[in-house]
Amino acid sequence: MEHQFIQPEVTSDALLNVPAPPGPVTYTTIPPEEAAWALGLARKLKRRDPLRRMAEEIANGDRRTLDTIEPAISAFNMRGVSKWREKALAAWGLGRAGLTPIQRRVAGEQITYLLADRSSGFGGMWCAAGCPLTWPLAIIMAIVSSVTNSWQCNARRAAAEALGRLRDPGCLGPLISVLYEPGSAGLGGLRNAARAAFPAVVSALTPDYYGYLSGMTIHDLCKTLNHPDELIVESALDALGKAGTGQAVLPVQNVVARGSKHMKEKARAVLPILLQRRTREQASQMLLRPFTGSVSEPGTLLRPAGGTHEADVRRLLRPTDAEES
Repeated sequence: MEHQFIQPEVTSDALLNVPAPPGPVTYTTIPPEEAAWALGLARKLKRRDPLRRMAEEIANGDRRTLDTIEPAISAFNMRGVSKWREKALAAWGLGRAGLTPIQRRVAGEQITYLLADRSSGFGGMWCAAGCPLTWPLAIIMAIVSSVTNSWQCNARRAAAEALGRLRDPGCLGPLISVLYEPGSAGLGGLRNAARAAFPAVVSALTPDYYGYLSGMTIHDLCKTLNHPDELIVESALDALGKAGTGQAVLPVQNVVARGSKHMKEKARAVLPILLQRRTREQASQMLLRPFTGSVSEPGTLLRPAGGTHEADVRRLLRPTDAEES
């Protein structure tokens, strides 16, 4: 089940419904080749562009924390097929800078939108491609579309890498969707970035997240138990052990039955936790079920549960709201 980009809602988990990870994000040294890539993107922007200044300061190590993340947030809100480079640079900057807990949550939400965005800026332009008079235009549009798709993949790859550093569990659903996107040019690097980010995000989960992840995300985590990459399967088992619900019992049992030796051991360790949670969940549903029995008359005497009809009438209790005779 895939997650499609729908503005302004992020499918799977709306981040605000999932507890924010505790603590700030600390600055780490940036590899020279990565800094060169960011500086190259930044120099394509106007010299006084706030996003350019922010990216250059982070890449050069001149600024390790951000007073404001507004330049990056503004870039995410840009529209147009030529704005993917700005979005890639904004995602990279937020993933590399030191952020406060509030900045971390806002950045995680916006970058998750970017990762989930598979929209095309050329919808409806191909309807005339069947007409010979428009073939030159169609060829030009095909070239432009190819370049734009490359920029988009680079922006989404930067988003996946940033989410791996921010480690906000609210992005789990869209990350899993990337792992299952159909193959096309440029998606290899994106999937590799999502593969690296997935275990990092799972590492931020704790049992305190139990009950907060949506049913869609639990479903997606269960789906990844069939992934051919054991790193993904192991991370999914970790996530289900920390925050999974009884919904995951059967998929984990399948891993116990048919997984590799290592995965079977991992699944056996997780299964008792899920079984216990399922028991609690079922008990809670039973306790909260609606009452469907007949309502007693106000003057009906209350009999003990499991008692017999021959109980002494003088020892039975009357309802508190019954009128005294």
